[in-house]
Amino acid sequence: MASAQGGSIGERLRRAVLHPVAVGSAIAAALSLALGQPAFAVAFGIIWIATVAVKGGRGPAAARPPDIGHLPPSIQADLMGVMSALDQLQVAARSVPAEQRPLFEGIEREAEELRGSVLQLGLSAGALHRRLETMRPEQMEADAAALRARLEATSDEAARRQLEASLADHEQRIERRQRLLGRLERYRATIKSLETTAAEIVDRATDLAAGVPVEYDTFDERSPERKVSEMRASVAALEEVLGAEAETL
Repeated sequence: MASAQGGSIGERLRRAVLHPVAVGSAIAAALSLALGQPAFAVAFGIIWIATVAVKGGRGPAAARPPDIGHLPPSIQADLMGVMSALDQLQVAARSVPAEQRPLFEGIEREAEELRGSVLQLGLSAGALHRRLETMRPEQMEADAAALRARLEATSDEAARRQLEASLADHEQRIERRQRLLGRLERYRATIKSLETTAAEIVDRATDLAAGVPVEYDTFDERSPERKVSEMRASVAALEEVLGAEAETL
């Protein structure tokens, strides 16, 4: 996963001081003083201060979240549920006692990155939902049945070949709709699983904060780190499935 951007104020200031513009202006100011040109030294000093202030005070850019208002209510509800669970996970991870923090190493960052991935999955699921709405199963089945009836009543070979091709196309569309429906069902099941797993990790963090003894380590399948890894793997697998399907929509 990508590393978190920004960091603490101290880290940002350290990077700001080492920024090429800051380093160059500091050197230029020192040389100006050495050459007896205080006005230039002041000017370069101002550039140094401005660079450090801007670069050091700049935290991670706040990405504008994708608009989900156009998504079907069911998908919006799923997204809101898992987002709430991931928010609680981030808060709970910060409440874990210091001695147990290794069990939650990187979980806050992972939860934030999962949020972004889940939002994108929701948008892909919305596209699938819209495509399914245009593929009315009753009409598709009725059209296929009408073609079968015409095929049975037709004796002309050329006409039969055309009808057979049309029927095959209709049957492929019916099969495609079933495949799309299966993808959408898999999406909803995965989202619900993510929400449940996040809630389980929150419960474990809450227990630790309350002093409940830990019965597993980082490598145990019940550990928060392993659970988050499983969540990430589930999202990656679903991204691959929905991404491949979206290319054909």
